[in-house]
Amino acid sequence: METVTASQLRKDLFRTLDHVAKGNEVQVNWRGHEVARIIPVRHSDWRKKMSVQPKIKGAPEQAFAPMDELWAETGK
Repeated sequence: METVTASQLRKDLFRTLDHVAKGNEVQVNWRGHEVARIIPVRHSDWRKKMSVQPKIKGAPEQAFAPMDELWAETGK
């Protein structure tokens, strides 16, 4: 993990972001103390993490039928 000061980060922001985009973490120090870490985004597909996959059991028209009635009641 690379360590930079807040002043270095300000000066070399785009270089630091390129470094993070390649999968590296950067620790930011300010006044001698760690104040932040810049970490790369971990892209994942939340659908793969679901334990139960949803299944549509009826026709799509059935799902929207109650909405039609509601809209008719409100005059929209």
